[in-house]
Amino acid sequence: MKHASDNARLTALWHDLSSEDRQWLRQKLLRHNAAGVWSDDGCLDAAEMRIAENWFHERAICALTSREKTSRLRLWLIFMVLRHAGLRWVEVEQLRRPDVNIAAQCIRVTGAHARDVPLSPMVAAQLGTVLEDPSGIGAALLPVEYDASHIRRNLQRCGQECGLPRGLLTARGLRRSRGLELRRQGLPDLVVDAFLGRPRHGGDIIRHDPRNVARLLRDNIQRGGQTRSSARNVTHGRIEALSPRGILVCVSLSCPEGLRLDAVITDASRRRLGLEVGGLVCASVKAPWVELIPEELPLPPPLGLGASAGVPQNIFRARVADLRGDDDVVEAVVRLPGGGEWCAVRYRAEDPWCSGLHEGDVVQVRFSASAVILNSLDPLA
Repeated sequence: MKHASDNARLTALWHDLSSEDRQWLRQKLLRHNAAGVWSDDGCLDAAEMRIAENWFHERAICALTSREKTSRLRLWLIFMVLRHAGLRWVEVEQLRRPDVNIAAQCIRVTGAHARDVPLSPMVAAQLGTVLEDPSGIGAALLPVEYDASHIRRNLQRCGQECGLPRGLLTARGLRRSRGLELRRQGLPDLVVDAFLGRPRHGGDIIRHDPRNVARLLRDNIQRGGQTRSSARNVTHGRIEALSPRGILVCVSLSCPEGLRLDAVITDASRRRLGLEVGGLVCASVKAPWVELIPEELPLPPPLGLGASAGVPQNIFRARVADLRGDDDVVEAVVRLPGGGEWCAVRYRAEDPWCSGLHEGDVVQVRFSASAVILNSLDPLA
């Protein structure tokens, strides 16, 4: 009887609406971008999943022995696959090294729900750094060799130590959260189902070409569901300290690749982004702002971007992984000891020594804290 009375009230309400209000309601409920409709308190949001990702990565970095590092990197790899590829646990168990195609930026899933799961360029690069490690440690990570109970215990520990909602950080919860994340980006159900490998049993109102579904899915994931940026160097990190400098603030970051970065922004920007110690941010640096100095040369005095005012400089060592260029410009990709790659674009006329760089050379990487652009990763900021 209650359902009948509710239906009667809804019917009466519908008839009381004007034609304009009815049209507005239809568009609101059936619009192409359904981000506002998809809400579920039983799922983790992007910021919470990023906190858990950092937890697994930081534990791997802090490992003291080779055996401990291999174990913790395997747990990190499993988390990354669950979080970013939305695989079922049985699909994770079946993964082998050839199934993770770093060059094609996808994971090949075999079995009952065989499919190619696309990865974002950043996630593919992170996986590649570990799986293709020259030391050979990546070769020991797949197959995973862990049972579901071991993964469940580690996910529970991560959730407890990171203060995440109880019971949500599970293999199934990560899969559901990833699907909801894609829906909030406006992807239709049939595209999300293709990503998750869910069978569709007919009845679709809209005819679709599977090739177009795959293309839409890949395009969305390749751009991360967000606006593309021209910045070549992008990472995310946790705020360790905020140091006021008059109307400026120095933001000290701890990044997954083991980097410690400083960024200098205005206090107004800090307030607008809602940055606090312990928060997560995305940091980006344009390649022309990155200097490369051969290891054997002393660092010259910094120039520009607040150098005269004593703005901190970010300095670390890296090894040249790739070089390309023309008569005027050299583009160098360097690999960091803790994983990850950064890019620098230098003009031969300004840095004559860059013409003598070779792959494998160790260089000093330097860029001003004023060159670091920060974006809040808090969806409510």
